[in-house]
Amino acid sequence: MGGSGFAIASAPFVSSAASSVLLAWVYVISACFFTSAAFLQVVGSPWLTVAWWAAAIQQVGTIFFNVNTIRGLGEAQGRVQDVLLVWRPEAFGSICFLVSSVLAFAALDDSGRRVWTLQRSDVDLRATWWNMAGSVLFGISAVTGYVTPGTDVPLNAAWMNATTMLGALCFVRAAWIVLPSSEADPCSNP
Repeated sequence: MGGSGFAIASAPFVSSAASSVLLAWVYVISACFFTSAAFLQVVGSPWLTVAWWAAAIQQVGTIFFNVNTIRGLGEAQGRVQDVLLVWRPEAFGSICFLVSSVLAFAALDDSGRRVWTLQRSDVDLRATWWNMAGSVLFGISAVTGYVTPGTDVPLNAAWMNATTMLGALCFVRAAWIVLPSSEADPCSNP
């Protein structure tokens, strides 16, 4: 749900048409879904394993995103130029997501899976790759969303929104893969 909300709110046709307050609420609610999912991963992972650390660091990243989206909600006053600036990617959250993704690969490697060979039957591996792609795109979003001090303009708002949307879609895809009914995954080939 979190990825879906971020993808919808950052889509060009939505971010240019919706009010900044509505977009801010979508980001806040979506960030809360990200945090809830991360919490479930933390409590569902064996304590102090590589997988647990990956989940815990991701949890910290989602909290950074929550703080950022709540701040954005407070700043959303309806000015037209603010529509693209409601969501300003959070650098620390993005770094946490990247570290978490790397640790997720390490957790797969510890379990004897070949991390660099993508096999259709390995659900965890495919989901980890999609999460890594989402984390990289969120990292690019954080860089392109950097606001130069003294201005209220990100380096590149179009790239910021595009990479946020694509990264969020990667997270949605990863979540779709690990659903219990993933055998009926419409995106997989028979």
